[in-house]
Amino acid sequence: MISFYDDQVNFEANSSTSVVVTFDPFTPLNENIYIPPETPITINDITFTPVDSLPLDTPNLVVANPGGTVSNDFAVPLTSNVLTTSGNENIDITFSTAPTAVGFDTYTNMFYPPKIVSVYDTDGNLRAKYVLSQARESFGFLGIVSDFPIGKVNWLATKGGAPEDLATQDTGIANVRVGDAK
Repeated sequence: MISFYDDQVNFEANSSTSVVVTFDPFTPLNENIYIPPETPITINDITFTPVDSLPLDTPNLVVANPGGTVSNDFAVPLTSNVLTTSGNENIDITFSTAPTAVGFDTYTNMFYPPKIVSVYDTDGNLRAKYVLSQARESFGFLGIVSDFPIGKVNWLATKGGAPEDLATQDTGIANVRVGDAK
């Protein structure tokens, strides 16, 4: 069974986690930090891999900081450094030590379709998909509590690379928490 939480207090009442990844000490900022065939980013045994980044067709990752050049691409002010891409935000978060609880801060853009989070077990089987209920253009939280070890979580938000006639707006994640279900 998997439970999803958009409220950090309820998530914490049902899990025991700690923040294991912030992007605050990360450098370089506001530029591509991963383009294949480079090695994906691994911080504290969590690997972040971009899946695609249309319209560029080249997966990449970018860490945006408050007040930095990429921060203007977010609908709400950044409160910390945020992992994003320069196109559609489609990021795999893979765990070398599989937790049963995962949470992170979320930033949404103005576009639909909604943001989708997929949860996979350690064998790579899709176990659940969740459509974020978070409002457009907002800062929020998503927590996942599971009765099985989580091998991977995928964050998918389209239109980060919107056509030129529309304003580009990124989505992103920050302050990744991992641990165990209670």
